[in-house]
Amino acid sequence: MPLGPEKEWATEKPEDPIELRIYRGADGDFTLYEDENDGYNYEKGVYATIQFHWDDAKQTLGIGERKGEFSGNASRTDFSSCFRPGKPRNRHHA
Repeated sequence: MPLGPEKEWATEKPEDPIELRIYRGADGDFTLYEDENDGYNYEKGVYATIQFHWDDAKQTLGIGERKGEFSGNASRTDFSSCFRPGKPRNRHHA
């Protein structure tokens, strides 16, 4: 589960660092999607993705290469990780 800093609007500040919260107990995969945060260039393929895979048996997190690019794309993204046991609980926001 990727988490970033709180923001008032999409282009307020950089996304780094992104916390990867990993709930152990099963394998997991997800794709982090990034784009320009405004406009419709994503419809023309102007975006980037990064694949992640958690192997629970090996307790390892694989992070793939960034694929794609867009205007303002950072040359790198910083991640931190936080490991939790079991499934995430439902969180409700007021």
